[in-house]
Amino acid sequence: MRSAYLKSKDPLFLVVPYEATVGGFRGAGQEFGTRSTGLVFNYVPWFLELLTELGQPAPAKEVTVKSKAETLRMRRGETMEACFTLSNGGPEAVTSIAASFQPRLDFTVVRMAAVPARLEAGASARLCYGLRAPERINLSTQYNRESYAQWSALMQGPGGPRMAHAWVKVEMGE
Repeated sequence: MRSAYLKSKDPLFLVVPYEATVGGFRGAGQEFGTRSTGLVFNYVPWFLELLTELGQPAPAKEVTVKSKAETLRMRRGETMEACFTLSNGGPEAVTSIAASFQPRLDFTVVRMAAVPARLEAGASARLCYGLRAPERINLSTQYNRESYAQWSALMQGPGGPRMAHAWVKVEMGE
């Protein structure tokens, strides 16, 4: 994730893995070697180092993001709108907002939302994206029928860098 984030600056590669990585490898987590569990976690030190380099970004408690719909039900080739509301409930503005909307790779984002560079205290912004389902897809497996589109953001807030994340489930049907 470190390499992908540094190449793209896409918040997806920082925000989405944050909870799993930091929850499992920081704070009161049990010490273990990278191979003692039978799994290889050789990427973790570099990801944690990246978080340090970026000023220890943390989930934005004062900023919330919610998907308008919990699930988008789509048909082959259909285009729908995926909307998210970004709200700043904190006492200060958040600035330098960089956001990303990423569906599964066979879906196409046909319209990107204009993300505000600054969100004042008490303000909200509605961000909508056009999402097109693939026309040629085998719907006989659950793997192809269900996916998730991720919205993630990195911003400057009170006390340093902050992150926000939400997702919407995408269900494909005939």
